[in-house]
Amino acid sequence: MPETPLAAGGASGYDGAEVTLPRPEGSRVKRPIAARRAAGIYLAAIALVAVCLRILDLVKPSLWFDEGGSLSASSGSSLKAVVVDLAYTTHGDHFQPLYFILLHAWRSVFGSAVLSLRMPSVLLGLATLVLLTLVAARVFGWVHGVLTAALVATSAFFVMHAQEARPYSLLLLLTALLVYLFVRVREQRATRPFPPAAWALWACFGVAFFGSVLVALFVAGLAVGDLVIDRHLRPWLRTWLPCAAAALPSLAFFVLFSAAANPSHANVTQLNGSLARNAVFSLYGMVAGTTYGPPIERLHGAGTAGVVLSYWPSLLMLGLAMAGAIVGALLTLRSDTVSRDERSMALILVVAFVVSYILMAAFAAVAHMNWQPRHSFFLAVPTLLLLPLAARTRTGRGRSPWPVIGRVSLGLLLLANVYSLSHYYWDQAYARDDYRGVAQYISAHHAPGTRSVLLYGVLELLEYYGDDTTVEGDDLPQDHLAEAVRARTDDSPVVYLVSNREWAFWRQPESIEQAMAPGYWLLDTVSYPYFEIYRFGRR
Repeated sequence: MPETPLAAGGASGYDGAEVTLPRPEGSRVKRPIAARRAAGIYLAAIALVAVCLRILDLVKPSLWFDEGGSLSASSGSSLKAVVVDLAYTTHGDHFQPLYFILLHAWRSVFGSAVLSLRMPSVLLGLATLVLLTLVAARVFGWVHGVLTAALVATSAFFVMHAQEARPYSLLLLLTALLVYLFVRVREQRATRPFPPAAWALWACFGVAFFGSVLVALFVAGLAVGDLVIDRHLRPWLRTWLPCAAAALPSLAFFVLFSAAANPSHANVTQLNGSLARNAVFSLYGMVAGTTYGPPIERLHGAGTAGVVLSYWPSLLMLGLAMAGAIVGALLTLRSDTVSRDERSMALILVVAFVVSYILMAAFAAVAHMNWQPRHSFFLAVPTLLLLPLAARTRTGRGRSPWPVIGRVSLGLLLLANVYSLSHYYWDQAYARDDYRGVAQYISAHHAPGTRSVLLYGVLELLEYYGDDTTVEGDDLPQDHLAEAVRARTDDSPVVYLVSNREWAFWRQPESIEQAMAPGYWLLDTVSYPYFEIYRFGRR
């Protein structure tokens, strides 16, 4: 029989003296009206903060490189054309097609302005906040739910993905929904062989798997956790085997077309640096956002280690806060503060995190993919559901400092995300690709006898911002660049070479200036975030 901790401050055991009373299976303890009202006030304030953070400067930044991919993938003449293009593309978006199909439908109604392109992610991000709060409250109590809501609302990882026209806000919502439905299944399957919630779980996984093949890694971890912790084979098989069947339609889409013949041949950013570094970066970026430490643009090329070490005070603080919160949460699980139901669900989430993280590392190694925090989106859901355990008061003999350390650690993590968001909103060093600024520059300097070539990037984004003169150049041979540029620009006397993310595509030992030296001399260069614009004169 599960036990319910009661405290002066409420039923969740976060403060005050506690006693433990038995309660019937599945029963709930009603919080006092005043406590529920206080929780409602806190949640309303948190929701207001979440909305403000997700709409702040929403249209100010230019659409960036990956958003250009979303623009291209959702720009078909019809829904059928979009699906066919996604089916046969070799781009990595072949393995996460749902968002682009939905974005195409959204654009057909609301248009393609920047606000329209990013608004679905804002709405999906707010829905994720609500759902994770409900999951946390259902499993661990409303105090825990309020803390989870505060972490999600201010999470730089969640906010950034809620402000971009990319699939990850949708995928975070679907992952949260999978956890919620699994919680419901565990509540129901003790009395029903096929719980009603299981049907919704299977359908949700079928949809989520079409949203991203990576969702399967998390569901595999959740299934392993369910088996390891609950140890009931027959209910386990009835829960998870139908999930495999629900994935078959999406699996057919993935494997019957070009990109899946060999995942390593999919057009994704290839591994840059060691896999171990990416594994650490994926956790760091998920917990505090990728704008917490050094700007990502400075982490390419020589001297990366020195750049990282120059940020050691803030990175050390983040590491200590993470360690304190993790140890505090684990100690809480060993205490008598948590009920049996809470402990078992928390341990399932711990196992799901560990297993899916290992599977993601294996996937990145096989595909030789540049593993970024966004690729591990599913890890954020169990993390923010579990971390508030560190703030819970624990009982037992003696006086332990860990409850205080856990609360301080959670506070530092929240401050780290606020600090990360300040970089994201207001520090130009952390800005993403400025296609708007580049298009305006090219348009302002276009004159008779000048031509511009995009060596690497998303030409559709330059066109989106009004530059219809730049031509594609990513197919030009790098070892004979000057000759190829002369042919592509009809021997124009002045040529602008626009280089987006030069570190990602330029593979020659010499610089672009040196490669162009046989036919051109460099007049000047202009820099924009993630861009270099070279102006060459013909010799």
